[in-house]
Amino acid sequence: MLGMTSKLVGAGLMLRYSNARASTVQILFGQLVSGAGTGMISIIAQTAVQAVTPRQDVASVTTLYEVAGAIGGAVGNAISGIVWTALLLSRLRANLPATAQSAAVEIQNSFLVASSYLPGSSERIAIDKSYTEVMHVLLIVALAVLSVPFIAMFGMENIRLKEETTEQVRKK
Repeated sequence: MLGMTSKLVGAGLMLRYSNARASTVQILFGQLVSGAGTGMISIIAQTAVQAVTPRQDVASVTTLYEVAGAIGGAVGNAISGIVWTALLLSRLRANLPATAQSAAVEIQNSFLVASSYLPGSSERIAIDKSYTEVMHVLLIVALAVLSVPFIAMFGMENIRLKEETTEQVRKK
């Protein structure tokens, strides 16, 4: 529960502090909370899967768990890449001043080009706003996806490894 809650709270903090006014500490804090939750989920979920699996199937189930995680990560990366690619250029075109419109594709394709504009310039403000708007969409999608396992965890059996042997868990 703590891991999933940390991950959800961390994503919420990242959404709250993903703007040009946020301090580095605020941005990092959300990422640290989310990362800590991810670390807790990984170990605890794998242990839970192994605890309810017959001994002869532990290797196969562990492999299946890891493969499912890798596939989920790949799907998540693909979705975020699609959202980023689909939205960033349109947000840049909507926010950039007329004098910088011709550079929108170049700005989208290179963070170095985007960061080369002087902080405080109208172009840089528009770039920052565009990045923030797309990041908000990504974080809202992440929160929506994270809400599914968060709700599902309330229906899961609590396996107390210290109090029960593996054989007792299997008999249930």
